[in-house]
Amino acid sequence: MLNKDVYKNAIKIGIISMILFAIFGNLPMIVGTDILKATTISGTMVIGLAPIFLLHGFVRPTRLGFHLSFWLGIFLGVAFAFDAKFFPEFLAMGSGKYSMLLGINFYGLIACTLAYALPGLLCKCEDKR
Repeated sequence: MLNKDVYKNAIKIGIISMILFAIFGNLPMIVGTDILKATTISGTMVIGLAPIFLLHGFVRPTRLGFHLSFWLGIFLGVAFAFDAKFFPEFLAMGSGKYSMLLGINFYGLIACTLAYALPGLLCKCEDKR
């Protein structure tokens, strides 16, 4: 059980984190990118959360799986925001303007799902919360 001070600190950290994400998430629009690219980059960053919600009750949750999935999604979004040429061309799906973004989201979701599910499936131990 958390004491009140730890709980209050956790809430403060959460609020500060949300404010920072709101500020830094809007930076691409401030520096001149189009709205679709800015919103899809943030969407790419949160694909690491999708398996956590979608696989609830099907896969044993582990801290390692959570962190692997979450940080992989963040990495993919940030890497795409700074330089899409970082990713190999074979990841692109289609030939349109956003084909690389689509491929990164598609394959990234698969990678995040595996990163979340495998530790829970392979670990025989109970994860304490």
